[in-house]
This record gives sequence, structure tokens and C-alpha cells, in this order.
Amino acid sequence: MADPAVLAFPVGLVVGLGVDVMRGVANARGSRRSLTAHSRYLTASTWTGLRTIDLRGLKRVRARRIGGRLGKITYLIVTDTAGVCIAFRAQQDIRTIRRALDAGMRDQDAGLVKVSRLARGVLGIKPLPGWMSASWSLASIELTVLIMLGCAFTIIALAGK
Repeated sequence: MADPAVLAFPVGLVVGLGVDVMRGVANARGSRRSLTAHSRYLTASTWTGLRTIDLRGLKRVRARRIGGRLGKITYLIVTDTAGVCIAFRAQQDIRTIRRALDAGMRDQDAGLVKVSRLARGVLGIKPLPGWMSASWSLASIELTVLIMLGCAFTIIALAGK
């Protein structure tokens, strides 16, 4: 090919969208959830199949906000000590995670759970200031664009050698 830089932007677009797709693999699908009798394990269907998370062994809770034409969608990404990760967006699931965090704070033997600032706002633990909420939505869109451009410019730089 005479000028491989022509492929830079299509490849960047594919890589950027691929990253978004990979980030969505852990999203809980549908409304069916299975919560054990003692509220310890929560099972949800994801794009890769059923995943079960230990609510008494939570390790990290993060949030991801996606902005688009239809408004913003916020996912609560929960990881347990076994490394299982599920992203929830339904209010019922968010309330279940909040109850698990509250129970974990009362339990002396429970480990420390890392909760991000945006996740604290989603859970209602500590509301976010208005300017920060807007900047989080903007940053979620910008990340995909930056990945696309970074890939494209890298290909252009490598093609110029």
C-alpha cells in the first residue's frame, strides 16, 4: 500500500468502539436476578453468561457514566474478592449493593471496600457536586474519542517511518 496512513482513522474507530464493547461485557442484562436466602450471593446474566458475586466479600465499587443522545446512563461496577465483576444499572440492584455495603461496614471482620467518588454519589452515600457530575459525563465520551485518535495518530506516526 502506498500510504498506510489512510487506514489510520478506520482502525482507530474500530479500536475505540472495540474498547467500549469490551467495557460493556460485564453489564447485567435483563431484570432476572437470583439472590440467595441469606443475601450473600447475587447472580445476574451478562453478555458472557451467568456471573455470581459475593456481596459479603466486596472488594471495589466503581461507577461509569455514559452520555448519549438519550441522556446519561450510570453503571455501578462491583468487584468481589474472587475478581468477579458485574456492572448494574437498575435501581433495585443499586439498593441491593448499598445494603451489602451497609452490612459490611457494621461487620468487624469485613475487609475495606474501595468505593469511588462517583459510586458514592450513585449509592446516595455522598452526593456529587453538580459540576463534577457534568464533567464525569463529558469525560466518558472523551475517553472513547481519545482512544480513537491515539490509535490513529500512532498508525500515522509509524507509517511515516
